[in-house]
Formats: sequence, structure tokens, C-alpha cells
Amino acid sequence: MYEYLFHPKSIAVIGASNNPRKPGGRVTKNIKDNGYRGKLWTINPGNASIMGLPTYKTIEELPETPELALIAIPAPMVSEALTSLARLGTKAVIILTAGFGEKDKKGKLEEQEFLKIANKANMTIIGPNCSGFLTTSYAGKFAGLIPNLQPGSVDFISGSGATVDYLMEQAACRGLSFSNIVNLGNSIQTGVEDILAMVDENFNEESAPILLLYMELVKKPDKLLRHARSLTRKGCTIVGIKSGVTKVGERAAASHTGAIATNDSAVQALFDKAGIIRVKSKAELIDVACLLSAAKRPHKWNRVGIITDAGGPGVMLSDELSRQNLEVPSLGKTTRKRLSEILPPEGSTNNPIDCLSSRNAELIREIFKILEEEEGDLLDVIVIIMGNSGMSN
Repeated sequence: MYEYLFHPKSIAVIGASNNPRKPGGRVTKNIKDNGYRGKLWTINPGNASIMGLPTYKTIEELPETPELALIAIPAPMVSEALTSLARLGTKAVIILTAGFGEKDKKGKLEEQEFLKIANKANMTIIGPNCSGFLTTSYAGKFAGLIPNLQPGSVDFISGSGATVDYLMEQAACRGLSFSNIVNLGNSIQTGVEDILAMVDENFNEESAPILLLYMELVKKPDKLLRHARSLTRKGCTIVGIKSGVTKVGERAAASHTGAIATNDSAVQALFDKAGIIRVKSKAELIDVACLLSAAKRPHKWNRVGIITDAGGPGVMLSDELSRQNLEVPSLGKTTRKRLSEILPPEGSTNNPIDCLSSRNAELIREIFKILEEEEGDLLDVIVIIMGNSGMSN
């Protein structure tokens, strides 16, 4: 199933369109334009040709059974399409269509019908109400950025499509690369825990060493615990957000993906036991992912050198590092003497090193050189805080 979802050899888009403003049109264009090398078929009863691809009026006309099908048709038609795919023998289906359990009770009942169809045919369903998958094999997503995916970088499994899009926009600005990006929507059958298990069971030396999670619902805590621990032992670092832990968040999650709130203390205990680094915001998720990506692996850091171009930020960072039980050690006499020879008289040669707003790239490079030569065995990490003073290039 992992191969069908992440590296399918054939894909059928149900509800494909020549209009890229429609989900079916956009996802077809994204798959076609982003290097998919397998067989790509489109289904639309009203069009003889979609983007120059083999196009059929019905699912039954397909020349072969697709390993993966993406459904992007009006909600009332989804059940019929699932039934046809089940008869054909398709084992993996991503339902992009919204308007089900996140909407009302009738939608929840329809989701139960989907499950009956899928379970009878041994079919895996992703969604409904999801934006799709981005993998190193295909861009099966209809909304948001389509970044250049890099094998062995960062995987992201999310219960929210918009969260994926927001995160990628921030990540693109920071230069963070992804390998696989998965949105699960309402998760009526396959949740974050199930994809986590697939990643664990197929983990190898080429897999992403960093895995990000966004969860609105923990359905299978035992499964999450088991596979998170297994991945951690294999060298994968997991960072996660669990939202919907307050009464207000519960209401919002219920209207978003139909999720139910989970006690915050229970979530924290589960994450701690699983070895998942828990963060509270998208910004923190990006910060931690960037740090882990730059560091290549987790480190036991505790000695920090600070370089800044203003005194106040250095003081505030020193306070925060101390609160987090990290050290900001004083620098040696030789180090301070050498720094005094290149810094302005008003600058600070202690730790934090304040090189003032007139700093430039050459000065920073010289500071690095001195720290490397004099403090290389005494500092574990250097943190730089720089503003835009407008006084140097």
C-alpha cells in the first residue's frame, strides 16, 4: 500500500478537467507538469481530451486497473465512483472532494458508506476533504505551492490541507526542503498514525531523517507510540503539533475535519513517551525543522556562543538560554584580545559578542575565524542575531 500511495505506477484522475481552476484540472496539471513517469489516465464524460492525456468517459473504460485513483468530482457522485473503482480492483484512493463528515450528520453517514465499500474491496481511502499527496514520484495535490521535492530531507504528514500550504510557504522562504507531503483530510479510514506506520515499515537509509506531524485527532495512540519510538530508534526525529485540545479548538476541529478534542495533558504525556518533540505553532514547527535539517542529526548542545549587532537582543537571548539550562560561557583572554583588535571600541568582546550596527560580512567572517581557532573545543553552537541597520551591505 505504501508503494501504491507514494510511488504508484499508474494514476487515474476521476473528474479531470482542462480548467486548472478546478481541483480536478489543477491536480491533473500538477501531476502532468511535475515529472510523473507512470501511466496517467483521466476520466471525464464531457471531454474527449484532457491536457493531451488518455481520456475516458467512465472508470469502466480504463485499459488497466490504476494503482492509485484521485477523486475530484461533486460529493453526490463519489460513492458511485468508489464502487466502480472497487469493482475494477483499485486498492488506493485519494478523495479530494469535500462536503462530508466535516459538514453535517448526512455527510458522516456517507463516509460510513465509503468505508463499507473500501473494506469489502480491501481498498485504502485517503480523505475525503483533503488536498492530496506530494511525493518524489508525483505531485498529486490540487492546492498551494508545488515545491521541488528532495529525497532524504523532510517528510510532513498533516490532517489539514491549508496547514500544509501555509507551512510550505514559510518553509520556502527559509530554504527548507521536503521529500513527501501528505494531507489526510477527514481521515475516515487512514489517519496520521497509519501513514506513520507505513513510513516506519518502509524506512531505509534514503528516507527523510526528519518527520513533521500535524494532528487534530489521535485515534490510535498505541500505534502512534509504537511507530514513533521505532522511527526514533532508526534515526528519524519527529516533531509534531496536536491541535484541538481546548473547548474552542474542539469546536473548530469538529467543523474542519470532524475531529474530537483530546485532553492536552494526555497528548503531552503521549508525545513525551513516544519521543515526539511537541511544538505549539507552525512557526515553531518550521524553526525546529530548519534547526534539525541544518544540524543533520540531534545534538546534546549546552554551550552557546552569541554574535549580535545590538546589545538588547543578546541580553534577551542570554536570559532565554539560561532558562532552558544552556550555558553562555565567558570567552578566554586570548579570544577577547583578538576580538578587540577587529571590533569597534564600543563593541563587546564578551559572550554575547556585540559587533554593533556598522558590522559587515568581512567582520563576521573574522569573528568566526577567531572563535574557531580559540574556542572550537569550548562552544557547541553559535547563534547569530542580525537586524537590518542599513549601515552595511
